[in-house]
Amino acid sequence: MAAILHVFFRFCLIFMVYFSSAYAINARDLSEIFHPYSMSAQFYLDEADKSDELRSVNMRLLAAGRMLHDKQLTKALVVLQSIQTLTRVQDAILQVLWGKYHYMLGNPQETIRVLAKAQDIEQLDIYYQCEYHELLALAYEENHQYSEACLQRIKLDALLAEHQSQTSNRQHILQILQKMSKAEVDTQYLEAAEGSEWKAWLEFTRIKQNPNSSESLMKWQKKYPKHPALSVLPRDPSQDPTLAPAPAKKARSFFSFFNFSREIEIKKINQIALLLPMTGQLAGPGEAIKDGFMDAYRKKNSSIPVRVYDTNQGGALHQYHQAIQDGASIVVGPLTKNDVQAVGSTFSSTPTLLLNDYSGSLSRYKYAIGFSPKDEAAQLADIMAQKSYKRVMMIAPSNPWGQEIAKTYVSEASRNRMTVVSTVYYTSNNSLSQMIRSGIGYSEYKEKTANGREKVHGSRRQDIDAIFLVAYPSTARQVLPLLKYYYAGDIPTYAISAAYDAFYNPSQNKDLNSLYFIDIPWVFTHQLAHRAWPETWNTYSRLYALGYDSFGLTQEWATLQSLPESGISKQTGVLYVMSNGHIRRQLRLGQIYQGVAREQ
Repeated sequence: MAAILHVFFRFCLIFMVYFSSAYAINARDLSEIFHPYSMSAQFYLDEADKSDELRSVNMRLLAAGRMLHDKQLTKALVVLQSIQTLTRVQDAILQVLWGKYHYMLGNPQETIRVLAKAQDIEQLDIYYQCEYHELLALAYEENHQYSEACLQRIKLDALLAEHQSQTSNRQHILQILQKMSKAEVDTQYLEAAEGSEWKAWLEFTRIKQNPNSSESLMKWQKKYPKHPALSVLPRDPSQDPTLAPAPAKKARSFFSFFNFSREIEIKKINQIALLLPMTGQLAGPGEAIKDGFMDAYRKKNSSIPVRVYDTNQGGALHQYHQAIQDGASIVVGPLTKNDVQAVGSTFSSTPTLLLNDYSGSLSRYKYAIGFSPKDEAAQLADIMAQKSYKRVMMIAPSNPWGQEIAKTYVSEASRNRMTVVSTVYYTSNNSLSQMIRSGIGYSEYKEKTANGREKVHGSRRQDIDAIFLVAYPSTARQVLPLLKYYYAGDIPTYAISAAYDAFYNPSQNKDLNSLYFIDIPWVFTHQLAHRAWPETWNTYSRLYALGYDSFGLTQEWATLQSLPESGISKQTGVLYVMSNGHIRRQLRLGQIYQGVAREQ
């Protein structure tokens, strides 16, 4: 009977492994992947106890895999440490499981080191081969080793037989390639083997980095008619109906909860209108956006006439209609939320790029791009979940702005199976020190030393894995030292971009040392000197980048729409057009080190 069960169980396992080609690891939620662990971990452990030595190891490997799938990392560690492999295949599977364990702990470097030990990967079942390459790809990507990440995904692609899995994997390759600098792409292209699939991917990326690349792209398609990228690139069915791609499976990320189906139509641009506050209280931000816009304009050597309209003179709505009457082919602006709501609510067939968030869906010809703290909070929740944090302390202002951001974070954290175990809502009238002390559960007691002196001992609650912070720079510079004072300086603290003023001032920003924050790529490469304006305004650097990207978007609607799943990499992040007309951005994680912001 035992022999029959053994044969039956082995058949089931092989069946499940070979029909798991739809499998794909997700960096945010590893429990969602297809897996071969049909039984409970305890079942496998019981089978191990009554099996011969070889099968016992196999059962323990399955038990550890099931525990990792169920995110029982502590239990998985115990089982993994107990396994003594007997064959090279078992050893390879064990290394894959160790790699998965370290990745789930948020340690991509250790994941890479462990998986490097695995040998004879091609001898493993398809499931473990896929897991090996996907884990390496994810770890390399988080470690900013983008070319290595792409190479692993190319190997993975050869193993995936199911269309949707291949589509998702190829879209991920496109996303990673967009993160690579032009210099890195050029270097890799020169070093890649002639005629290789990798060289073709790099050649495509070089073309995409050139805004005037439509003719080159057509040549690329003819040169590589069977390249995997063609399955995720939009094509004209009238040219060849067989090239029309099947509907793509959306990658499971923050942006997977939006629809990417909005059609963009724009005719030849004869004149651009800029609607900005050029006088009055907001003249500074208006000037910053204009500076960035015109910088991109000059670098493009554009000859399109640009006309600036001051929204502080006569109102944004009046200037909007005036710009259209003056023959504007496209309007960029206005800037403030109230002005955006007013202009966004009007009907016009003139393409319009609004520079702030709009409440609700926009009409067909209007699009809104702005800096959304709520989007940042949601993305931070995803990032923190990827680090395997489970219990979070939240510090936010008690005003409507802070509570709105906090509400978004709590919702996204809950969806990621994280719990906010302590909340501090601070106000300008309350003692920030006392509120953080209470939130962190700090207490102290005194004892007398041998020489009769009193010694103070402090302690804090130990159930907090990480801290989410909503604050402007002046408050953030108080929070970090207070956390250290209350013995919580070792808890990783993550903040929205508002916590960092994006100015190069190491002496002033040293109080922010160790702070993680999410921001646009431009901030990490263009840290400017300080400008005296209220911290509740966005920084000159971010607004300048918004202006820079705004000009690019007036020229690249088709490019942005052509790769909706992977977005388009710009100075303010990877941009995505949503079905409601909102343009969202995926930001980058940075950290303050010695008073200077560095991208992670």
